[in-house]
Amino acid sequence: MASKLKCGVLLVALVAVLQTLSGAVLFDNLSTPLGLFTTSSGQQVGDEIVLAGGAATVMGFSFEYFGSNFSSGESVQVSFYKNDGALSAGYASPNTLLWTSPSVSIPGTFDASSPPGTIYNNLVTFDATDLGGGVLVPGDFTWAVVFTGIGAGESAGPILSSAPPATGLDYNDYWLNTGTVGSPNWVLMTSAPQNIDFLAQVNSVPEPSALALFGAGVTGLACLGFKRRVMPA
Repeated sequence: MASKLKCGVLLVALVAVLQTLSGAVLFDNLSTPLGLFTTSSGQQVGDEIVLAGGAATVMGFSFEYFGSNFSSGESVQVSFYKNDGALSAGYASPNTLLWTSPSVSIPGTFDASSPPGTIYNNLVTFDATDLGGGVLVPGDFTWAVVFTGIGAGESAGPILSSAPPATGLDYNDYWLNTGTVGSPNWVLMTSAPQNIDFLAQVNSVPEPSALALFGAGVTGLACLGFKRRVMPA
């Protein structure tokens, strides 16, 4: 009876742990803005990141951007890629498309009348519905962004980070698509005078099969251990 009780208590505790993991933030550097990274209209750039905990199902994604002197018709599109393409500077480039958003209309964040010396940024968020119920990604993948409708006198781009992420890891370079979104040619840009990391946050659940194996394995071994302790010598 004692062994069953202990095993039951363990199961309850394990469920609580798994529920906590299911709402995990696996990458986050949103709180460390540094400055603006300006891109051309239609130019796709990507940031390769490493999730805490490895492969996961992304249930929410957010990133920061700036938009200067917007008039109308400006939009942004975000995509997730697996890095399984041709090598660039010795590293696998973004290739397999895991998910892409529709083009989302975005407002400007500042104009000529805004006081100088401030980072005027805005947050774009995609929830589980936007992500089709969740997108399974490897532990290391690239998220990419492209701004369109940016006219003469306007500018836009992601926000740079001033520090390593609070959760997860980030490389100090970035991916530049010198082709088009439909026919990409990704080049790893490693010669920037500073680290190029874009502000983003990934909310996720651990990869389902790994989570199930973890739960079953830990519970099974622990319950077996309890039973052995109460067996007579």
